[in-house]
Amino acid sequence: MSASNSDPTRDFLLRDFEHWSCSYATNEELGEKRLTIFTGLVAAVLAGLTVLATEGGSINWNRVEGVAPAALFGLMLFGLLTLFRVLRRNRVTTGYLHALATIREQFLEPELIAKLVEKIPKSAGRPLWNGGLKHIVMVINIGLASLFWMSLNGMKLTWGAGVAAIVALGVEVPLDFWLDPRSRSK
Repeated sequence: MSASNSDPTRDFLLRDFEHWSCSYATNEELGEKRLTIFTGLVAAVLAGLTVLATEGGSINWNRVEGVAPAALFGLMLFGLLTLFRVLRRNRVTTGYLHALATIREQFLEPELIAKLVEKIPKSAGRPLWNGGLKHIVMVINIGLASLFWMSLNGMKLTWGAGVAAIVALGVEVPLDFWLDPRSRSK
């Protein structure tokens, strides 16, 4: 494009659009990395506890009853920090998407935008079984809290994973509603 045909406003908006697109992609990638680190840490700690509890080919959870609560509590704290960071990332992502949509509006006619928006399927949000970083972190945290509570109360951790999963699924939806205002507005 020659300098005489260049529209400074259009060029600025296109560069701005490129900036917001890159920021959006980077934000999404960082969120996925946070989840990878968190799930890797949870897996490593739980595997470590299992190795420590293994005695002669069978698992004896009494061998780790002193360290398991501390390890689970530490994972819960790290998980809460991860959850709060993911919630912040979700808010930032919404801002990036709004900025991108605003710039797109400058290049499209309002009638065309209306037609395109009509074609987008209406959604009530992301269901629990469809994942989402926030949902995954919340379910893992609730499961860890259940295991932590069981370890403090002398319950057998052998069947604790199943109980933790049931508790996690039952608590996640109301907790999501309470923690994330976007869940309430749907």
